Amino acid sequence: MKHKFFALMAVAALALSACSTDEAVETPQQPVTENQDPAPETPESILLTPKPFDFWSLYPDERKIIANVNQFGNRLASYIYAYSPNFICSPLSIEIALMMTANGASDTGWAEVAQALNLDAVSLDELNSCYGKIMKGLTSGYDEGLQFSVANSVWVREGLPIEPLFMENMQKVFNAESFNITTKEAMDDWASKKTGGLINKMPVGAPLSELQLLLANATYFNGQWLNKFDAEKTIPYPFNNYDGTTTETKFMNNKSGLMSAWEEGYSMITLPYKINSFQMVFFLPDEGYELADMLPTIDWFTPMENHEVYYAIPLFKETSEFSATEFLKELGVNDLFHQTPGIAPGITLSDVSQTATIEVNESGAKAAAISTSDWISSPTIPSLFLLDRPFAYAIVEQNTQTVLFQGVVSKF
Repeated sequence: MKHKFFALMAVAALALSACSTDEAVETPQQPVTENQDPAPETPESILLTPKPFDFWSLYPDERKIIANVNQFGNRLASYIYAYSPNFICSPLSIEIALMMTANGASDTGWAEVAQALNLDAVSLDELNSCYGKIMKGLTSGYDEGLQFSVANSVWVREGLPIEPLFMENMQKVFNAESFNITTKEAMDDWASKKTGGLINKMPVGAPLSELQLLLANATYFNGQWLNKFDAEKTIPYPFNNYDGTTTETKFMNNKSGLMSAWEEGYSMITLPYKINSFQMVFFLPDEGYELADMLPTIDWFTPMENHEVYYAIPLFKETSEFSATEFLKELGVNDLFHQTPGIAPGITLSDVSQTATIEVNESGAKAAAISTSDWISSPTIPSLFLLDRPFAYAIVEQNTQTVLFQGVVSKF
């Protein structure tokens, strides 16, 4: 009987899970909204000494790697949107989990992962080097106005003969902690600590007794807006759902100069957090344009211009759970689900899944996961940016040009 192999990743919460190769794979689940706020907790890995990361210190080839990988996140979002009208995911978490797993893949397995990430001409060593810098830059430390951390771990069944080079890369490149597989409670406790209490369960789909290896990534974000919204100005307003229905929900609103874009077919605005390199970008299709058609080609880092904007954004909270296994197979990642010769003998990868959560309100946004042009000139009067119909959003870090979280709201 083949051993089972689990890997897990996250930004809000993202997970890779493994089981036997002939086991059925579930399609993405509908998002499950959590109604209760989790107990606040600060991840241990957050550093508080500000050390800004310079994106331009990366080599040109490394900046190209990041740009290409960001396209993977758009394809992932399009795949999930086909199943879920509302969702939150972490492309970064999925990407890190894939990279961790790829360190134990065959040459064929790595080639398939590289193709899925749009990195056909990139070696695994080059990718490890690039994302080693990115993870260091992203978590280099911030003040009390923003918290961000990326944590990785390796959970091993006692007696499993793990390849030393694989473990060396997990520690050296991904700064991963190592644990023996003991209880599910121990895994859940790690997930909760590393996501500030937002995610209290490690997404493990197989019985613990069958689990041989788990690779875990947890990504945590908690940021305050640079310009907070006045809660007293939050008002009820109708949201036009994707299915033709209308729901009255609460909208926060403000007016200020924002980096924004007004293009035929869509408009975009960028809301900065207190640490200005972290931003939330909102993408709104014009009336008559379908969000599903536009998701694959959104450029979250296209240069924008400063406009005076009236903007109204609904308050929302979302938790999503989904499997990305079929998505990865559609992209050509198959070898990983048959053999992982560079990790340990007799184990296979069976599932890649993620749990992610986000809450957006007048103060800012917090998210976590275990496992993602030429503009017209500024108008002479303030433009209105009203998110009263399906829209996409992303939490990004400009210095590293990285998409941390990404999602869609199309129904209340």
